[in-house]
Amino acid sequence: MVVTPKQEILEDIPSATSLMGFSGHNHAYYTQVDAKYQLFRIRDFSVYPDPPRLNEHNFLLLEGLLEEEHPGLEDATLIVAGGCFGGYGELNIRIADSSHPIMRRHPLGGHGYEYGGPLTTGFYNEILYDQFWLYGPWPKPIKSNCSFEVTARLPDERVLFSFGMDFAVQWPPSSM
Repeated sequence: MVVTPKQEILEDIPSATSLMGFSGHNHAYYTQVDAKYQLFRIRDFSVYPDPPRLNEHNFLLLEGLLEEEHPGLEDATLIVAGGCFGGYGELNIRIADSSHPIMRRHPLGGHGYEYGGPLTTGFYNEILYDQFWLYGPWPKPIKSNCSFEVTARLPDERVLFSFGMDFAVQWPPSSM
């Protein structure tokens, strides 16, 4: 299914196929549908360290906003999927119920933060994810190509945002 900002089904709108990136410290690119058709406007996406590393905390911080209300926002889901070292994992959660990743928002032009709940209009919405990626030490060096994709959808399958990132990890860090 291909979708537009209002999310009507149209055959002449291509899905996201380019490696078009967005602002922030990252090597990510839009997936599922082109950026102009995603309902959540990403202002900044930072990955630290970039690329992610083994035996360190890895952080992802996404900030953006919704320009209009959308039915079903309170039931939107977040799917985080990725693969590395020949394995694959997937997390599928309702955003409003999430405690990891952490949802945070602050009013446009205001002060203070609210935590938890769904993505909302009238706020800068932030999603913070951290993970300690434990691996090793192992007797011989390793290296793997890895990737992840993060997609947020409304219950009717409209895409709020979707992006991916490809990177390589190794242990020990400077052995290869």
